[in-house]
Amino acid sequence: MAGIGRWVQGIGVVALLVAAPSAAQQTEGEDRWWVSAGMGYGSVTLDDNQGGEASHGTFAMSFSGGYAFGPRFRLGLLLGGWLLEASDMWDPAKGESVSHFALLLQGQPMSRLPLVLEAGAGRAAYTNGAPDASNTGGWMWTAGVGYDVHLGRALRLTPSMHFATGCYDSVDLPGSFSADAYSVGEARITAGWSWGARR
Repeated sequence: MAGIGRWVQGIGVVALLVAAPSAAQQTEGEDRWWVSAGMGYGSVTLDDNQGGEASHGTFAMSFSGGYAFGPRFRLGLLLGGWLLEASDMWDPAKGESVSHFALLLQGQPMSRLPLVLEAGAGRAAYTNGAPDASNTGGWMWTAGVGYDVHLGRALRLTPSMHFATGCYDSVDLPGSFSADAYSVGEARITAGWSWGARR
């Protein structure tokens, strides 16, 4: 976990180093605000408080948005998650998911190649509707790499690979099942839109 944390921090430092020259290069006509929505598929590994480990292949969704400091640096918020078991309104014991909410940094280290590095950190949640399970939360980190394909000035598609990991707070209820930690690797395609050109 510590090695993963250092890797995520390194990507964040690269994004921040990109930010300074990018902010200085802001020009008329560049968009300031951006939003994006993504879908993908990944593998979620859960370590539980009973000493077990389970892996799940599942679809993922993400939403993000924020402010662009020039053409090569974006700062925003990320909401994402993975559904491990669908909930059922007729059976409250069903439903299991992992989700996170994070501060996100995105940077393009090369001016002529739209390669995107991203890093983020925030809070993660684990929910489980089973009667012998407990919901919990904790801290998480995420990192990814993608490639922007621009479809006009304001619209872009970004195929990417992502990794996320987190540790959950311990649950003190004797015999109650919950997650201790999770890790995710996924492939994702994201559609992004920007607006609010500088004048």
